[in-house]
Formats: sequence, C-alpha cells, structure tokens
Amino acid sequence: MNDAFRPKSIVASRALSREVDFVEDFLNRYRDTAFRIAMRIMGSVDAAEDVAQEALIRAFKSWDRMAQADSQVAWVKRIVVRCALTALERQDRFSPIHDVEAPTPSHQETILVQSVLATLPPDQRVILSLIVGEGWSYKELAENLDIPMGTVASRVHAAKSAFRKAWEELQ
Repeated sequence: MNDAFRPKSIVASRALSREVDFVEDFLNRYRDTAFRIAMRIMGSVDAAEDVAQEALIRAFKSWDRMAQADSQVAWVKRIVVRCALTALERQDRFSPIHDVEAPTPSHQETILVQSVLATLPPDQRVILSLIVGEGWSYKELAENLDIPMGTVASRVHAAKSAFRKAWEELQ
C-alpha cells in the first residue's frame, strides 16, 4: 500500500476499513440495477458501463441526500436515467451495432430493435427502454423524470408510435 494511504494508527486503520466496506456494500447493492437500466437505454455495454459508473459516483457523492430518500433504489434509478439522458444527448444519434458471426433469430431481432431505438430521439428511447424493457409503471416514470402522469401517457404513446413507424420502414 502506498505510504500516503497507510493509516498511522489502529484507529485510523479501522476507520479506513469501515469506509472501504461501506463503499463495497454500496456498489454491491446498486451496481447491477444501475448497469441494467443503463444498458437498456444506451444499447451498448461500453456506454452502459460508463453511465452506470457516473451515476454511482454521483449517488455516492451525495449519500447524505440519498439516505433521506423514501426509496434509495428509486433515487439511484433516477440518477442513472438522468446520466443516460445526458450521455445520449452527447453521442451521435445513431451508432452502428456490430454484428456477430452467426446471430440467432432472437439475436437478430434484438439487433434490429436496438437499431430502431437508436434512431429515436433520446427522450423517446429512454421512455421505451424503461416502460417496455424495465417494466416501469407510468407512476415510476413520472417520478423519475419529474413529469406529470398525463405527460407520461402522451410521451409513451408518441414513443410507441415513432418506434412502430421506424420498425415498419425496416420491414
């Protein structure tokens, strides 16, 4: 261990050990959820890992606010969605999906779905990923995106219509 991080006393050593355990517990509790949501929204492993990491760092840095939340997992999900939206706004509207050598029919369909999702505006992509992919309720979506329930319903309808139109154009 680097001398800069080596505790000078047993008390300091125990404190550092508790902090490491706390960080490890935090990551173990929320890592899979953060990655799964980010993967649904981003569509690629690398982008999802980046988004999940950014979201977990933000959540951990504001632990004091998270600890006061009614649902800590919902609070982390909200941060993941916001980080994913920011990442989508930064990236190109369409990133080619690399095919594997011998895709199965279900794998081919997954690639097509991801391709169609990638053509949609970021807000529609997020809505469909969370409602259809993650099974979120309209209420959860409204709470996580800070929008009224009526707005959620109209945006879900618009996103489904846009997806359907883009899907039919591929056929």
